[in-house]
Amino acid sequence: MATNRSRRPRDEDDEDEDDRPRRRRRDEDGEDEGERPRGRRRDDEDEDRPRRRRRDEDEEDDRPRRRPKRKSRGGPSTGLILGLVFGGLAVVGVIVAVVLLVGRLGGANISYAKFKAIGAGATIESLEKDFGKAKKLEKSEWASVRYTDDPDAAVGGFRRGEPVVRDATLASVAQAYGIDDWYHWHGGSEDIYVGTGTDHTGRRGPLIKVYTNSNATRENARAGGDFNKMVPSYLVEAVR
Repeated sequence: MATNRSRRPRDEDDEDEDDRPRRRRRDEDGEDEGERPRGRRRDDEDEDRPRRRRRDEDEEDDRPRRRPKRKSRGGPSTGLILGLVFGGLAVVGVIVAVVLLVGRLGGANISYAKFKAIGAGATIESLEKDFGKAKKLEKSEWASVRYTDDPDAAVGGFRRGEPVVRDATLASVAQAYGIDDWYHWHGGSEDIYVGTGTDHTGRRGPLIKVYTNSNATRENARAGGDFNKMVPSYLVEAVR
């Protein structure tokens, strides 16, 4: 018995065809929606990669650019000017230091006339105001300070009971006249020494004054015979 095979209606066949896997739509970039991109084409990769600059351009860009040289104006530089200024200040500082040092030792404030003016009312403080700062000599220096090299020089003995000093050193004068301290001023070729102690009346102060001038011979020659302008090469006197 022949079996009538029922023929499927056409619409069922259509449904079967509809059940076949459909192609997934591609998005605007050409990639399947819902799938992991398997990779772009080489053209797309080339487009996405930054273009490499030429090697020469890279080297030129990496090199530090040189600043244009400034044209010299021909005038002195700032460093040279500052050097001259500071150098001048240094020279002035040295001169000031020398002046202060000389002033501390008496400087040029002494003279034979000022030596003669030292009297009984003088003090070391008043002399320093007139002469400048004095140098107090150590006792170890007294024997080495000679006011003259004349072997026949003698000081004192002009009055009764006054000792005679034949050794021309400050140590001998100090021993003969009871000097406790010596003060020294120096200026040019001149030196003044003042010895302080206590006299027979109990007064304490300057007792002996000593003047020396190593250039006395030339100064006396320039004086032209004028005794008021002549100076001794040395002189030791009591302060009265």
